[in-house]
Amino acid sequence: LSHPLPRILATDPSYLSPLKLLARALAETGSVGPAVDIGANVGDTAVMLAQSGLTHVICVEGNPVFLSFLNQNAGRAKAHHWDFTVIDRFLGDDSDRSARVDTKGGTASIVRDGGSNRTGSIRFMSPIDLFANLDTVSILKIDTDGMDLEILSEAVSSLDGTVLDAVFTEFTPAVERVNNAFDL
Repeated sequence: LSHPLPRILATDPSYLSPLKLLARALAETGSVGPAVDIGANVGDTAVMLAQSGLTHVICVEGNPVFLSFLNQNAGRAKAHHWDFTVIDRFLGDDSDRSARVDTKGGTASIVRDGGSNRTGSIRFMSPIDLFANLDTVSILKIDTDGMDLEILSEAVSSLDGTVLDAVFTEFTPAVERVNNAFDL
């Protein structure tokens, strides 16, 4: 697996600085809930959240290409007394059986084009199920390559009593436009 993070950090050392600062501030003010990392990829953001003081991270990642690396990194986290819970699902509605995962260069997206599912069965978890047993979430981080606003909308409407201290999401208007996120 080739992942662009080392190259990104070499050219932009401030990459993710806002998220680091937010995570540190939440930890210092005593935010008690886990961080929820939707689109966890290989767990690089989960490690950064834990290094910033949010040591319980729920990592939601449905792409089998990334899951073995994410599980390895979650295992390594135990040596630092960090608690990474891996949920091997995509977040959303599983009603579209024609969806497939398109993985390229360390990133992936779900494509709903009616094509065949090239990576096997795509498994989903509803946002309601994700938040059902959580009283508090310190930070909801979403990085899902174009589905961020849709997932954010579904997640916020599913909280049902869960306290959410902060949200951090990627936003790329051109990608969101392709996925009709502006129709929410």
